[in-house]
Amino acid sequence: MQIPLARSVHDNFQVWGGKPSGNFSARSAYKLLQKTTLVPSNNNLQAKNKTFYKKLWNRHIPSKLKIIVWKISWNYIPTFSNLKINRVAVETRCPRCHLNKKDNNHIFW
Repeated sequence: MQIPLARSVHDNFQVWGGKPSGNFSARSAYKLLQKTTLVPSNNNLQAKNKTFYKKLWNRHIPSKLKIIVWKISWNYIPTFSNLKINRVAVETRCPRCHLNKKDNNHIFW
């Protein structure tokens, strides 16, 4: 009931092709993923990320450091920018320099 309707008239079309009936389910999505034979190439961003995280988790460094690097790479650090997105903070500028918005780049670079 909350989904906004299209303003212009258009023909219906099938969205989910993973099941002959056209109905989506988690099971049909899982089965479709199992059938997929795509292997990420070396040029693929997903393959590069997988290699990076594999190297990260295999390093002999403290777990706290591995987790903080993982959080930074996924932008999970509670910076002012992220807190504003979640409506926790109002101001995004750095309280120290008052110039840049306080995000991962400003904090760690």
